[in-house]
Amino acid sequence: WEAFPPMLAAVAVAAAWAALTGMLHLDGLADTADAAFAPVSRERRLVIARDVAHGTFAVVAVALVLAIKGAALTGMPRDAAAAVVLFAPVSARAAAVAAMRTFPAARPEGMAAATRAGATPLAVVGAMAIAAGAAFLALGPVGVASAGIAVASGMAAAAWIAGRMGGLTGDGYGAVIELTEAAALCATAAFLANGHGHA
Repeated sequence: WEAFPPMLAAVAVAAAWAALTGMLHLDGLADTADAAFAPVSRERRLVIARDVAHGTFAVVAVALVLAIKGAALTGMPRDAAAAVVLFAPVSARAAAVAAMRTFPAARPEGMAAATRAGATPLAVVGAMAIAAGAAFLALGPVGVASAGIAVASGMAAAAWIAGRMGGLTGDGYGAVIELTEAAALCATAAFLANGHGHA
């Protein structure tokens, strides 16, 4: 990490982050962007979401999220960047569990409907507790605040996606995860830039 300039190190971290997940959630973001932004009916959006081809909305959404992650990491001290990389994914998955519980599945079949059954109130509480704990260990109160902002942002994104799609799909959960992670990085970068918190 120390051997690279800040921007190159940030890009390397973002690339490794994507690789470790098999780019699964980025694919979900891409499919959801193509479907949710399309000026068509909800039924047609669900068809678009299953299309393996990616259009302009998908490309722009993925590029922006990766650029935001890289820019946020570049602007942080390296110890803080390492800390936020630890808790941002945890916060994002907590947001996904909460979204599963809060919003209906867009289809009666498929991954969203199957996984939603496991999003019990206890699972949501547990996920939030784990996310808060990870954030506190990483960055103290600022980490918890950043995680809270990120989860709220993820839930807002989930509400918008559900409104456009008539519910959430498995790809929608991936989009929520990616957007929550980006929000966690942005919130942390903003706090640190204003002199709040340390790793």
